[in-house]
Amino acid sequence: MFQQASCQLTPCLRLVRVARTFTSTTLEALGCPPDTVADCVTVVSELVANAIEAETKDAPGMSPDELPLIGVRLEVTDESVMMVVSDSSPGDLVEYQPSLDDERHRGEKVVAVLCGQAATVRYLPDRTKEVRASMRRHAA
Repeated sequence: MFQQASCQLTPCLRLVRVARTFTSTTLEALGCPPDTVADCVTVVSELVANAIEAETKDAPGMSPDELPLIGVRLEVTDESVMMVVSDSSPGDLVEYQPSLDDERHRGEKVVAVLCGQAATVRYLPDRTKEVRASMRRHAA
């Protein structure tokens, strides 16, 4: 089985919430176990928050309506869920080593723990950046 769902979202304050809802609703409809859904929602939240930060950092002074869309795509098989978040920010992922009291830059660590590996970056010919994270589906 291979199923895919995607959406394009405008960067705004509630975007992470919309991405979380899209992820949970889609994965539940595709029959993913609750533990898989919860972990994927967390991963997508982190990836989308990073995309928003990258988009707004690379376009200072632009209103949310002027910013490029952020994409969320879910690719589901019997064994795994691939989460892909795309944006037009030209910047590479920056690896941070947050201190114990740092409340920022923990997302990539959360993604690595939940997925068992770090997210990867792929640049498409149209200059879109895709950040991809995959995890095995939990047992039902």
